Amino acid sequence: MTYDSFFNKQHFDLKDKTILITGANSGLGFELMLHLLRFDARIVMACRSLKRAIEAKDRALSIFKNAKIEMIEYDQASFASIDEASKVIKNYDLFALVANAGIYYPKKDYKTQDDLELTIGTNYIGLDRLLYNLKDDLKRQNTRVILVTSLVARFSKMHEFEMIESLSRNRRYALSKLYINGLYHELIEEGLDCRLCHPGVCSTNIISNKDSGLPHIISRLGHRFLTIFTHKASKAALSEFLAVIINDYDQTQMIVPRGLFAISGYPCLKKIPLKYCRTDLHRKLQEYLKEKEKSNVRSQ
Repeated sequence: MTYDSFFNKQHFDLKDKTILITGANSGLGFELMLHLLRFDARIVMACRSLKRAIEAKDRALSIFKNAKIEMIEYDQASFASIDEASKVIKNYDLFALVANAGIYYPKKDYKTQDDLELTIGTNYIGLDRLLYNLKDDLKRQNTRVILVTSLVARFSKMHEFEMIESLSRNRRYALSKLYINGLYHELIEEGLDCRLCHPGVCSTNIISNKDSGLPHIISRLGHRFLTIFTHKASKAALSEFLAVIINDYDQTQMIVPRGLFAISGYPCLKKIPLKYCRTDLHRKLQEYLKEKEKSNVRSQ
């Protein structure tokens, strides 16, 4: 679908503006990249697998032959990779950074490269490290920072970091997105041009990739159900697109699908729920990481 009616209602100029997308090789990140390339943006793909990034770049170039696309290696489940990528990203003058990368329901007991629970370690802790690494540069460049939360954050309760591993994998995912909402408010207090959005519900490879811990039959049925009853990833990515292009963004609002229960539909602005307004998470995270590092040293 081309979504001409949606695009024609917007007022923006993306020509030669540099936009970095984490997790741009598939799903929402790839669909967002196609939307942005349609309007001559310059894309930096920050992806864990350069092989899959090259394949995605080739698919994009088959549609937009003159597209400007660069790639950097970036694994949000590795502090070392995040720190190396941060050094590279500092060389770009970014119009926007879209924090799209994330995982859902990994295999049981999988950990990050730094021995953290994988879902929250990737979706929130790795993202926090990236954005605090880049904070001063993003502020100086007035980069638009787009954080991608989820509908399920609304149903999560806030838990301390020490409680993470006692939660089910579904609850960890919801909590990771609630943490992202807190990160959004912290970055606003730091003076960043931060935007919050969620894509609703759609079918992407987040539930069907090889690293998923879901049983194969559940993964297949879930993918088919979402394909039939929810909107396409290309439409879901319009929430991220609007977050990139909107001027004079009201930071008390977030961008969500306009349909019933914000499950699907074209994006619109809605008031951010009060439960999302946490601004002490980064400090508590650093304390948690220090204690965990001390514990690991003692156990060696």
